[in-house]
Amino acid sequence: MSVRAGLGKGRAGADRVERVSSRPDFMAVMCVAWNGESESPFSEQLLQALGTLEHLEVYPTGGHSAFNVGDPSAEGRDWPDKHLPWLRNNQLLP
Repeated sequence: MSVRAGLGKGRAGADRVERVSSRPDFMAVMCVAWNGESESPFSEQLLQALGTLEHLEVYPTGGHSAFNVGDPSAEGRDWPDKHLPWLRNNQLLP
C-alpha cells in the first residue's frame, strides 16, 4: 500500500504525468525479503534518509500466511491494529 504525495510539485513545463510527483507519503510493505533472502532491504536508517514518515515492524519469520489476520498463529496477524492508529496519528486517515 502506498499513497502518492506532492500533487503539482513535479517538473514545471513537463507533460501532465511528469508534473505529478510520485514520492509516496507512506508505504506499507509486507514480505520484502524474497528469493530466499533472510534480511529485508529496509532499515530505520534508510527510511529516515528518505525523509518520509516511518515506522518499521520486523518479524523474524514469515511465509505466505504470516500476515493473515484470521489466523491466530500468524506472527504478523496484528498488523492492522498497529497500522491504522499510525495512519490516524500521522493524519493520513480521519
